[in-house]
Amino acid sequence: KAVISVDAKSLKLAVDEKITLKAKCEVKLSYKAKNKNIKVDSKGKITALKKGTSSITISGKSTTSYTAPKSVVVKVTVTDPEINIVYGKTASVKTKGATKYSSSNTKIITVDKKGTITPVKAGKASVSVKVGKTTKKYSVIVEKADSTIKVDKTSVEVQKGKTLQLKATAKSSLTYKADNSNITV
Repeated sequence: KAVISVDAKSLKLAVDEKITLKAKCEVKLSYKAKNKNIKVDSKGKITALKKGTSSITISGKSTTSYTAPKSVVVKVTVTDPEINIVYGKTASVKTKGATKYSSSNTKIITVDKKGTITPVKAGKASVSVKVGKTTKKYSVIVEKADSTIKVDKTSVEVQKGKTLQLKATAKSSLTYKADNSNITV
């Protein structure tokens, strides 16, 4: 008897995302999508079409050497595409054609007529992009900026005319400033 093995029993995809499901069996396999949220081709390539849930049934036929394998069902969840932004940075949504952009919550993000998303504060919101009669949504997550600065020394003594290299790291850009006018940074 033939046996179908797959690399995943459930998948999470964003709208317009494509992925190939890896399935193996001793017989040729066929793939069938349960509904129109997704499409799947004869080689297992899945295209996420719209938000929602679906499933793909993978089956095989009997041959002279093998009896038909038990079908395998893979659950597929399709979500809005997701954009992650760190507060203080911007992101953009680029689409072709006449577009209109809007934010679901302007207290979290704003979006201008060019599709540039600017975070207002940490949180979750969405951006809707309208092209003709079609509207596509993007989930946006605004994260707080990591303001942690790590330094190799917190206190130093330097003799006049000598130099010392301090090492500081942070996830954002750093500005160095001395609080004494006799020290050059």
